[in-house]
Amino acid sequence: LDRMKKSNPISPTVILGFVALLAVVIFVGWKLSGPTGGLTEAPPPAVAPKAPPAQTEPPAPVNRPPTITSTLPQPQVEPPAAPPMQTTPKTPEEAAREAADYKIGMIIEQEQTPEATRDKLLLLFPNFTAVEKDMAAPHIVNLTGDEDLPRMLPFLKNPLTPPEAMESFFNDMLNRPPELGWPVLVDLIGTPRHPMAERAKEIMTTIVGEDHGNDVTKWMDGLRAQLEQQGLELPPAAGAAAPQP
Repeated sequence: LDRMKKSNPISPTVILGFVALLAVVIFVGWKLSGPTGGLTEAPPPAVAPKAPPAQTEPPAPVNRPPTITSTLPQPQVEPPAAPPMQTTPKTPEEAAREAADYKIGMIIEQEQTPEATRDKLLLLFPNFTAVEKDMAAPHIVNLTGDEDLPRMLPFLKNPLTPPEAMESFFNDMLNRPPELGWPVLVDLIGTPRHPMAERAKEIMTTIVGEDHGNDVTKWMDGLRAQLEQQGLELPPAAGAAAPQP
């Protein structure tokens, strides 16, 4: 060794340069490694990602084609009209007819049989008001059979019976069998100042073919002749001629 030292002596300059180079390498390494002195921190532990929160907002609207608004005028739809209201008050005549119709209807409803209804109306008819008689007459006509016709005839023959009720009784005679209805027409001809006398005379003139004026006897003779041609005859009660005025 001594020989080597003697043959290759190390220059002090080289030693100084080597020391300076070593210092530079240490300084650069310190700068690159940071303040921790070249030590690196372990990475933080992995955290599992959290589940996304529940959907609270409404879903996004679906894209639809834009609505095309028509520029044409739209038809106006009017609501259905309400039924007309009764604005005008009832006249006294209308109120009286309504009340009479209700009264007659109640009488008909209360009776149990048609016969009982007929008897009740025939009994009450003389005491009815004029409007009530007008309303009751059609019901009496419909409920009175041929066998009970004499019970209804006084109302027809009475000149004071209201015109509308009188019309119902008179027209009923035209629908009865000829041997029952025609003699009643002759009785009307023979009743002084009866409101239906002239109309009865016109009908009987057509039946017997001749106008006998107010001669009830001739009217009855012509009536019998017409009935005999039809194979009919007068009932015993209708065979007597009505007295002349």
